[in-house]
Amino acid sequence: MNKGFTLSEALITLVVLGVISAITIPLLSKQRPDKDEIMYKKALYTVNMAMPIIMEKWDSETYKNKSKKFCLIFFDYVNTAEKSANCNATSSYDSPNFTTTDGIRFWGLEKISDSFFDKDASSSPKVIMFDRILTDGKEYDSNGQLTSTMASNRERTDTKAGLGIGITKYGKLTTPPGDYYSFERSLFTQATNAAD
Repeated sequence: MNKGFTLSEALITLVVLGVISAITIPLLSKQRPDKDEIMYKKALYTVNMAMPIIMEKWDSETYKNKSKKFCLIFFDYVNTAEKSANCNATSSYDSPNFTTTDGIRFWGLEKISDSFFDKDASSSPKVIMFDRILTDGKEYDSNGQLTSTMASNRERTDTKAGLGIGITKYGKLTTPPGDYYSFERSLFTQATNAAD
């Protein structure tokens, strides 16, 4: 009597394994974390850790007479891929202020004026914009179609939409104002509730 498996037993085993994998693989693929959520939390943490340093160095001798102080101090705080920040020109999605070593691109920092933290300055929050660099410059969905997660998750038509964090003149972080930033509000709430 042979002690090996018959062909039918081996085929039945393969069919059972195929059914189990067909059930579990889609469930596991849905459990992947949202890239925008992870990036938002990283950027929120980075900005939150930088704010006390920015507030401390705001009137220091090093930065006292410089323009675009917020951009320069923030650049000095974070680990960046560039040697210098693009603080003097108007930044945009296509021309960010700088990129951190973990791939987060910041822009709009030059719009925070040098008098923003003064006592008599405007009280409306300013928005720091950021997004992530994709390794091949593109992102694909599960069907292999070119997509923009930021645009599709946030129901935006602009594929160059970034995420935003609001900053008050007191150095507190907040969600950016306006209906456009509802995605940020939910992420900001999740991140701040998780920190408590």
